Amino acid sequence: MKLTDLLEKMESGISDLHLVVGEPPIFRNGGRLARTEAEPLAAEALATMLVGVLPERLQGRFVLDHQSVLTSVVHAGRRFRLSASWERGQPCAVLRAIPTRVPRLSELRIAEGPLGVLQRMAASTRGLIVVSGAAGSGKTTLMASLVEEINATRSERIYTLVESIDYEFTNQESFVTQQELGNDFHDFPQALRDLLYADPDVVMLGALTSLESIALALNLAETGHLVFVQVGQSSAVDALKRLVHAFPESNRAEVQRQLSNNLVGVVAQQLLPAMGGGRVPALELLLGVPAVRGKLRQGDFDLQAIIEESTGIGMQTMAQALNALVASGTITDEMAQSRMPVF
Repeated sequence: MKLTDLLEKMESGISDLHLVVGEPPIFRNGGRLARTEAEPLAAEALATMLVGVLPERLQGRFVLDHQSVLTSVVHAGRRFRLSASWERGQPCAVLRAIPTRVPRLSELRIAEGPLGVLQRMAASTRGLIVVSGAAGSGKTTLMASLVEEINATRSERIYTLVESIDYEFTNQESFVTQQELGNDFHDFPQALRDLLYADPDVVMLGALTSLESIALALNLAETGHLVFVQVGQSSAVDALKRLVHAFPESNRAEVQRQLSNNLVGVVAQQLLPAMGGGRVPALELLLGVPAVRGKLRQGDFDLQAIIEESTGIGMQTMAQALNALVASGTITDEMAQSRMPVF
């Protein structure tokens, strides 16, 4: 069995391919997992399959050091994100299909109200926009679409610094430079420092894992740039907590000040199976209005009531988003209840 044969079977609606030793290849279609009728995968065969598509710079790290690796695979004009790792000494992997074209926000099945809020966020010229969500929630696509909104509508110098390039931007009104860890730079903090001399207007960053990277991203936002960052938290409030609590307590007051002064907004996303097929996003939206900024400056993350009471200006909690999708007939009540946040 060849990996390319499996990739060719990833037709419309199939988002992911899971490869696990002892199981046949597993596809995720419309949010649901389904085993194929192929033979179960053997460890040696799977390792060989993965090494065959990994770039040389990652092969030793994966095979010899048993480290997780993230890269892109291109086959037959289609791009896939490959995440390969180890489980109890055996290889495993997930490949996600990436659309060949960056979708516009209007193509993501976002309801009219939240869509307008996201478009206003993208119209900002400085500050910090946080895109949050659990793994598989579509935050990479959402962030790329926010940046594409800028690319398509105004002249800016855009830089993207990510661990793996999923989407390839085509210059439109803006000019986009895309940099990938391992190929174009070897250290996020140094790349962010170098970026200060590259005349950026807009900066899109992948998940920031080090305190220094978060600090440099906040400094970029504070010095007049529009910065997009990813945070792997399921709620908007938890995303902000994650940024602040990454720092020692002695430094948090300064981080809170930076967030207070520069936050444009936070969008936390879930993807849910839609009643008519496919998947639909549910968005929690928090905007950097004075009431929110005042609490952030004090390190007060009790923001839920502000979000709930600010629907008139476009904010909404995840519960409100889910209930709206039920009311519109987009998802079932059972699905909404299963995804409701627990406090």
